[in-house]
Order: sequence, then structure tokens, then C-alpha cells
Amino acid sequence: MSIRQVSGLTRILQKVTAPLSPYYSPIVDVSRYQYPIDWDVMWNAGARIVFLRCTVGNYYTDTAFAEFWKGAKARGFLVGVYHVNTPEYSYPSQMGRLFGSLGLDGRRPDFPLVLDCELTRNQAPAAISNNILGCLQTIEDEDGRLPFIYTSKGWWDANTLAYTVWKKYSLFVANYTFWPSPSLPRDFIAWLLWQHSADGNMQGSKYGAGSSSIDLSRANAATLEETIRLMGGTLPDPDPDPEETQMRRAKCIQVKINARPQPNKSQDCGDLYLDQTITYFPGKIWKSPDGTQEWWPGVTDHLVNGAPLIAYFAYKHPDFGAGRGLVDVGPIQS
Repeated sequence: MSIRQVSGLTRILQKVTAPLSPYYSPIVDVSRYQYPIDWDVMWNAGARIVFLRCTVGNYYTDTAFAEFWKGAKARGFLVGVYHVNTPEYSYPSQMGRLFGSLGLDGRRPDFPLVLDCELTRNQAPAAISNNILGCLQTIEDEDGRLPFIYTSKGWWDANTLAYTVWKKYSLFVANYTFWPSPSLPRDFIAWLLWQHSADGNMQGSKYGAGSSSIDLSRANAATLEETIRLMGGTLPDPDPDPEETQMRRAKCIQVKINARPQPNKSQDCGDLYLDQTITYFPGKIWKSPDGTQEWWPGVTDHLVNGAPLIAYFAYKHPDFGAGRGLVDVGPIQS
């Protein structure tokens, strides 16, 4: 998904210039030209959103689409999808391929679909405009969300008519510049996504792609969460912190240690004796600001007054001197 009109000077500048940006990045888009992709490498490079090419016109489905969808989803990426408009073919035939068994085949992307507008195929601006509009309206009807328009200022201004309806669609603009904001096509006053780097950036391997270069974009938002909301996506459930979810067992190594309902309270609610054990939660350990105390939250593995005792247990306390009240004896085996 690249508007390939980057001058030699701009190519050089985009490689050597790294402007400070208030915009969220990186957002990656890929097609079969990036095959194969190591999704772990892409993830470790900081990407969390990826757009996949699905279909072109009414005649082609990207050969890597299904595999890319499966791999990106398995790694936890938020996935968007784009269709390349070919204005010489009717919009119903194009949309039939996109939404049919050769295209999405029931898959629902995490974001509204993107219509890639960069081909003329010897069609006049009126024909191109009406074809694009038909695709956009069909996507909205089928998907239930307003699609995004991907294009560049140069292509759009030269090849479409100035319809007022364009303003209702969000803009995914291609503009390979070292300036801090992109040039906008005639009919748009703001941008949602900005593809700022593409052919010749030599960033493919950094993002796990089999190609030398890769398309990179920014969002008109500061954080991933803001980007997802702006794009009409759903925030993913946060990955659980292993230290907070994994229970472990500890054993008392003092003759007796105190248990408290809260670690910063002075009253005790029971005692733990030598060799008695608790199940505790490492992610919830409390440490005093002065570093003299540490209390482990947990539950006794034995009954106290007829029930397990749920409390904070003293691991580090001035009464122990240099010693400790508990020793970790390993994770709970499921």
C-alpha cells in the first residue's frame, strides 16, 4: 500500500532525519511482498497494529493474507485490512471478492476497513470517483463501520472529483516527507493515519519482514490506547502480569511470625509457626517506604480456627534482625 512518488531527495531525508514526533507509531502494513514475516520480531520492534492487504479489484486475493491474518492474530496484534480499488472493474464485483470466500470470508478486522485509492487504470476522474464511492458505501453497509480512505494528495487531487461526501471518511494519507505533518488531499482537513515511510527505508528486517523495506505509519494520537479509540477499535484485554497471577508457596523459618489483615496496621490477626506453609501472591508483596519491613499476602495451607487464614505474613521485620520470616519453596503446581 505505497504511493510510489517519492523523490530521491525525500528518500534520503527520510532515512537520515528522525524528527521528534507527538504521534503514535509504528503502525505497519504488509502484503505478500513482505513474506515471510517473523511476528515475534515485529512485536519486539514495538508494533502492535498491522494492516494486511486482502484483495485487489475483483480478480486477486493476496496470497499471504490468510497466513498473515493467522500469524498476526496469534501473536496478539490488532489487525486492520485493506482492499485496493481498481476503477476499471465495477464496485459490486470488487466488493463481492472482498467480502466473499476468496477475501475476508467472515473475518472481522479490529478496525474499519481501508480502501486503497491509488490506481487510475486509464479511467476518468468521474468514473474513478463514482467507483470509489460505490466501494465505500458497500463497505459501510456490509461491515457496519465507516471505512478509511488511503491515498496521497497528488493522486487524489488529480484523479477524483470534489464531492462533499468525502469529508465523512477518515483519511489514511501517504506522504513521505521530513516535515512534522503531512500534506493533505483537497477534500480533507485532518488525517487519521499517516504513512510516512515506505520503499527504500531498509526497515524490513527490523520488523521481521522478508523484504528490505516496509510501510510504516503514524496515528494522529499520542498513545496506543488513544489510537485504538480514534480508529474505532476495541482495547484488548491487558496481558496479565505473571507475577500477579502466579501463586507460589512459602514456608515459615522462624519459630513464629505475625499475620496482619493489612501490612501497615499494627494489630495482628494470627500467627504462623515454624515449617507451616502459605500460598502467596508475589505481585502483591508490600514493602515499607523505609525498607525495614516486607509483608507477603497469602492464605495458610492449614486451618486456623476452622478456616484458612487470609492475611499478610511477615517476611522482613526488625524483630528478625538480618533474618527472614519466610522462604519461597516454589510455584503452585497446577
